[in-house]
Amino acid sequence: MLALSCKSPSSATGGKMDNRYLTLGDKHIELVRLATEEFVEPDLRPWLNRLNKLDGVCTLQSCGGHRFLDRENKSDETHIMNGHLWIWLSESVSRVFYTRAFELVQSDPMECVSIMFQGYGREIVSISFKGRAHNRMAESLDGIVEFFEEFLGERNETD
Repeated sequence: MLALSCKSPSSATGGKMDNRYLTLGDKHIELVRLATEEFVEPDLRPWLNRLNKLDGVCTLQSCGGHRFLDRENKSDETHIMNGHLWIWLSESVSRVFYTRAFELVQSDPMECVSIMFQGYGREIVSISFKGRAHNRMAESLDGIVEFFEEFLGERNETD
């Protein structure tokens, strides 16, 4: 797993760093924002909704992946951008996720799982997967959702 650090404009202005893990209040705010965002890809919504129904899980950003031309280098070469999900987890879900993350990333069609420590305090899971451009978006997102549903179901059975 790779840990990345990112700064945001709020950190430069003295933003608080007390929201590392997701809380119920944070999740409500994010889900209201997500419901009103028009740029969320409509074909991703069913998977995002399934993830967001899980306790301690909240999606923040997503992309199904796409192909693009390398216009910067005046080339007709097509590049593939993998799909990705940014997910904010509660502290208890994060602890379990850390012990199981390699299971997720080792499954095909996953590409990379990383943790980002954002400058304004959030700890975000970033999952890169073979998406729309590989014709594997549904397979990838099903795998991610089933992974979380499985380990959260196991966690709830032992609580």
